[in-house]
Amino acid sequence: MGLHQFAQSRLAWGLLLGFALLFEGTALTIQYALAYEPCINCVYQRTALLGIALAGFLGIIAPQKWPVRAIGWLVWAIAAIWGLLIAHELVELQNNPSPFHVCSFSPEFWVPLDQWFPWLLQPTGSCTDEHWVFLGQTMAEWTRVMFAGFSLAALVFAIPSLRPNKTVN
Repeated sequence: MGLHQFAQSRLAWGLLLGFALLFEGTALTIQYALAYEPCINCVYQRTALLGIALAGFLGIIAPQKWPVRAIGWLVWAIAAIWGLLIAHELVELQNNPSPFHVCSFSPEFWVPLDQWFPWLLQPTGSCTDEHWVFLGQTMAEWTRVMFAGFSLAALVFAIPSLRPNKTVN
């Protein structure tokens, strides 16, 4: 199976959805089981993961349809790159803390997502907290790796996802 065929499969889009939900579940487990409170950037990263999950869901609906695949890829790429930028900003905040740059406790969404889903999107922690470390990397550094992976995967899938299906005459 070539990359173009894989991009048109429910398996590919299901894997994208599955990985996004796995990482979202990991964030919630760390928050509720280990009592680590999410900061505003963590909340924005969760929102980016939800965007990637939405892209996976869109792709599952009709992976053979070029417009659906293209919209799914666009949502995926935007969410992954936005998540990477937020993760990078968080790493910078933690590595170079400044009393002049503190994170907010009030997210700025187009709609009040933090009020609708406070268990998921309500920031209660500080951006400079670095409690969780795995293999020498903080959670912020791991999320940067994760979003870099999602961004790289979106780049790899760009041509096969955006190329219309070949028609046989």
